[in-house]
Amino acid sequence: MAEEDEITVWIQQLAEGKQEAASDLWRVYWQKLVQLAGKRLRNSRRRAADEEDVAQSAFNSFCQGVKAGRFPELNDRQNLWKLLMTIT
Repeated sequence: MAEEDEITVWIQQLAEGKQEAASDLWRVYWQKLVQLAGKRLRNSRRRAADEEDVAQSAFNSFCQGVKAGRFPELNDRQNLWKLLMTIT
């Protein structure tokens, strides 16, 4: 199964409460989130948190939102990355 197909399956599994899916998604998106957070923090005057803290917080918010059903239109990796960027 291609990674993009796996990501879609993991999103569905996360919505069903399967914690392993969060780990799989984390493995794929961790580095991208850290890089994104670093770029956004670089422009701030004061860094109260580092990019890893921001990435972890954003991902946790995402997981909680999926489990709570707050993202009904989330159905593929493109939508996922847009959502993660917005949260971050």
